[in-house]
Amino acid sequence: MTEQFSTPSAMHADHRYWKQEHSAWRGDIALWQEEYNAMRAAIKELEQAIQRHGEALQEHAAAITEHEAALDLHERVIAEYEAGCERPGRDDTDSDRHQQQAFAHFDQRQTHERMKREHHRLVAQLEMIDSILSE
Repeated sequence: MTEQFSTPSAMHADHRYWKQEHSAWRGDIALWQEEYNAMRAAIKELEQAIQRHGEALQEHAAAITEHEAALDLHERVIAEYEAGCERPGRDDTDSDRHQQQAFAHFDQRQTHERMKREHHRLVAQLEMIDSILSE
């Protein structure tokens, strides 16, 4: 700011300088608005990722329950077979059935590890956002 406000020349100089500042501020605001829109889009994407993750968690939990039920059934069939209570026309004690269960268990293990990585990634993102908000 100029030291003297009494002369028209000084006032014009102030106005020109202030307008330059306004122009720079408008540039800042335009950039900030773009960044704001990007933040909103990122939050929307994060919300969608969290929703998909929640759905995947439910599916994974259901698949584990289903796999456990199949294992329990097979275990009972094997125990009945060993006790001499064979079921006519059904041989669930064979190694092919057991191999199928081994493959299913392997798939569940891989799914679980993938889910764990995804869960930790999402939690880390949320913790980062939370730390920003609590500043």
